[in-house]
Amino acid sequence: MLFTNLIPSYGSILTIKNVEARMDWDEPGSASNQGPVLSEVLERLSIDELRARVTALKAEISRVEQEIEKRQAHQNQAEQIFKG
Repeated sequence: MLFTNLIPSYGSILTIKNVEARMDWDEPGSASNQGPVLSEVLERLSIDELRARVTALKAEISRVEQEIEKRQAHQNQAEQIFKG
């Protein structure tokens, strides 16, 4: 893992630049899904970049909501099995 240019910004938030990392977690690709960074300094972005960020964040919200629905359905099925 290589971390360089760790720059503190706005209180306790850290911005990490030039990051090369590999993660062997249960879900493949979790480290490579690079989208908008939360708490990013927005003043540096153009209007088009801000609009693209909003679009990407909306897509991510939709993806997370779908995963919640999927997990809720699985949980409901498991509860029905164990209620017997």
